[in-house]
Amino acid sequence: MTASVDKPGYRLKKSLMDAGILPSEIHILPDVNRRCKGEEMDVIKSNSVAEVKTLVWKVSCCNRVDPAQVVDVVEQHQKNVDEFYIVTAQSMSDKADLSLLHDLVFQQHNDLTFGNTTPAKRCLSLAPTDLAQELTGFQSGCIPPIGHTVPLKLYLEESISKCEIASIGSGTLGYSLLIPMKRLIALAENTEGIEIGSFSRSVITRSTSPSSVLIETTNEQVVEPMKKAKKTRRSEPKDRL
Repeated sequence: MTASVDKPGYRLKKSLMDAGILPSEIHILPDVNRRCKGEEMDVIKSNSVAEVKTLVWKVSCCNRVDPAQVVDVVEQHQKNVDEFYIVTAQSMSDKADLSLLHDLVFQQHNDLTFGNTTPAKRCLSLAPTDLAQELTGFQSGCIPPIGHTVPLKLYLEESISKCEIASIGSGTLGYSLLIPMKRLIALAENTEGIEIGSFSRSVITRSTSPSSVLIETTNEQVVEPMKKAKKTRRSEPKDRL
């Protein structure tokens, strides 16, 4: 599922080049200490770079059905549930505001009512890791916002859309791929579709609105490949005799 070990990010880079992105516009860098050199370092120093994380979401819509009329629960569920998947791209240091993202997604899909006048229940949740990997074709923890196995519409956080360079998952753990933001947006427009809007909240400045629901970025799609370091208490010095 991941790219060649010898060539980090090779599969994604090839896909982007096949779509018309020039090799000189793509840079694959190691995440650890940003061990860059030469032209790659010049790209980082001379541009505003957005560190981007990509999450896969399940969007579902269920008609409200009278339980008294349900005969076959499974059959009724299949008839009254519609679902699809999307991806979001936002700053690595931000969290998704579920309320804002919900409004942004469903304002594009007001027709998800199955032709029924009964109001539908609309839900938005993170896709399971194995499903996210299957839909995108990339390993969890390094999923890019474009170039997926299954076309997934991209919802891009507006606050990072003006940055010159996007540092995205490369498809290889431990490496990021740098690409001009304008090129990423144009590629998404021509392939999977894109919507730019505001749906993030800063990790530091949390929203105080009771209606806002913040989704922690420490979900399994992001941190599963990495083990959390255990916190250790500093032992108190023993009294000298």
